[in-house]
Amino acid sequence: MKLIYIHHAERDVRFGVNQENDITENGVKQANLVAESLKNTNITAIYSSPYKRCMHTAEIINQYHNLPIYEDERLNETQHGESWSSVQQRNMDAIDDIVKKANNDDIVLCVTSGINVSAFIFYTLGIKASDNNPWIQAGLCSPLYFTIEKK
Repeated sequence: MKLIYIHHAERDVRFGVNQENDITENGVKQANLVAESLKNTNITAIYSSPYKRCMHTAEIINQYHNLPIYEDERLNETQHGESWSSVQQRNMDAIDDIVKKANNDDIVLCVTSGINVSAFIFYTLGIKASDNNPWIQAGLCSPLYFTIEKK
């Protein structure tokens, strides 16, 4: 199966940074560019963090696919006081459940926060969650493709 990771589009932080920030006008343009680039991709499912910026990005990309968007809180970024290994494990548990539901020829899109790309990389490479794993940040609204062999 293929898993496409997308870091949400640029978020609006004019009034401070919080988990309910929406995306900016520039973010809407970013999401529309990604939507256009993926319009001929046979995406079979879309998952998103419930954060407003992630859901809005997913909705824009979904304009060409008209699929239900499944919200999964496990795709949220670091919560206050949460360890780095806990964030990775939570994300990897979500990925594992997505993979288990998918067929071998499915293409699944996941919209989440930038630091969560770490969990997608670690999951794909079979690296266990650890506080010693590097903190990797993805670029805004940048699709990254992972091929996952179903177990």
